[in-house]
Amino acid sequence: MKSHAVTALLIIVIALALPASTNAATERPWATIGTGTLTGVYYGSGHAIAKTLRRYAGDQKIDMSVKETEGSLENLEAVTSGQFYFGIVQSDIQYQAWHGTTASPWEGKPQKNLRAVFSLYTEAINLVALSRLDINTLKDLKSKHAKVNLGEPGSGQYINAKDLLMAVGIHPQDDVQEVHVSPPTALELFEGGDIDAFFFTAGHPAAQFHEVAGGKMLARFVTLDLEEKLLKDYPYYSRTFIPMKYYPGMDNKQDVATIGVKATVVASTDTPDWMVYGVVKAVVENMDYFKSQLLVFEGLNRAGMLEALSAPIHPGALKYYREAGLVQ
Repeated sequence: MKSHAVTALLIIVIALALPASTNAATERPWATIGTGTLTGVYYGSGHAIAKTLRRYAGDQKIDMSVKETEGSLENLEAVTSGQFYFGIVQSDIQYQAWHGTTASPWEGKPQKNLRAVFSLYTEAINLVALSRLDINTLKDLKSKHAKVNLGEPGSGQYINAKDLLMAVGIHPQDDVQEVHVSPPTALELFEGGDIDAFFFTAGHPAAQFHEVAGGKMLARFVTLDLEEKLLKDYPYYSRTFIPMKYYPGMDNKQDVATIGVKATVVASTDTPDWMVYGVVKAVVENMDYFKSQLLVFEGLNRAGMLEALSAPIHPGALKYYREAGLVQ
């Protein structure tokens, strides 16, 4: 009896340790993707990929399980540790993890099992400030010793905010009143007049800025038109703009210059080649349907899917890109 009990226990332990690889109802393999919070664009992007896979199944039918997470850092760790097959991460996070860059969470520990799949859209680095404070540039944050939310330490948004402030000679600990809270909390503080400004890295249009535009506090997007040196020092940044057509209640009359990163889909060396191939093929060959699901995909095209990929392209994705003539 004792040996049978031990055997049964071992079977249970092994079963719990193995990842669920199929959907029992359909016998289709699961392709789990880490996204972001329920109200964020990452979460919507994960569902857009999942819906495209369901509607346009190829030879290998794949069900995608969309997981709510805290965003880029959690997704990258989950992918490289084998918890998720896919994750959505900012291009700067992908770059830092692959290279193990100094002052990043992966300093001296490059994630060499990380693989790139495709890019989705540009995420603008947005700085919103109360209009009454007349903050028009990054340097104005220092001159007014503004109370500004940089984001939660370690988050992609926090890294972006510190990069930009340091680039113009602002030392956050000394020159501004730092706040480190999540975007939803920052929005509450801003609407209550408890902070003067906040950073938020997001694609446009974004629901959070609609709330600001319709709120009682008149606010503006601050121009982040930085020198070429920053773009050379940080190759994952590129110039972009904030389209004001989406935010008529903001105190800006024209589109606002800023810089941004790409939202990218990543996998690992453990993600099966055939699965990555199937996901990429479904999205590329049904681009119109995929783009119709979110306004943030408006500018996406096949060439753009290969931009800002720092890690090596996953073999499954590379196979499709070669077949489609997108790479040699």
